[in-house]
Amino acid sequence: MTVATATPAGAPVLNHAANGRARAMTVAESELYRPVATTGPFAGTRFKLQARIADRTLSTKLIDMACVKGGRVHAIELKVRDWRGAFRQAYSNLYMADYSHVGLWHERVPRADHDMFAKCGIGLLSVGRSCDVVVGAKRSRKTLPERRRYVLAQCIQESGLYAP
Repeated sequence: MTVATATPAGAPVLNHAANGRARAMTVAESELYRPVATTGPFAGTRFKLQARIADRTLSTKLIDMACVKGGRVHAIELKVRDWRGAFRQAYSNLYMADYSHVGLWHERVPRADHDMFAKCGIGLLSVGRSCDVVVGAKRSRKTLPERRRYVLAQCIQESGLYAP
């Protein structure tokens, strides 16, 4: 079985300028995998990273993290800064999964429009050293069965899984 890996601690990385002083903190999107998979509502869940929504000839869209929990397909889009872009991606995931979430770097969560997430039924997760639910996801009424089956099949395959 192939297991994808993320950076060890999921903690932010400091970039150092030539003079040795720390610059602005940068976090890679891949550093959000571990806290989502090991803490909060998805602790211990096995994820398919970069799950396709359809055959490559039909679509190149990928879901950052997809999993099956309680018999339901969950799609999670991860972003460090662009919550609006993540929201758009998560909204389209409502057609592919039973529940759609955005995992956003915890420092950016206050800037997101929490009411918009709640109104559309998209979950908002605050991700730092841990993963916390800010807005709970609602079950999608837009899910297309054939797209859900495609994502589900990838979640239950052994290759490309992220296992905490």
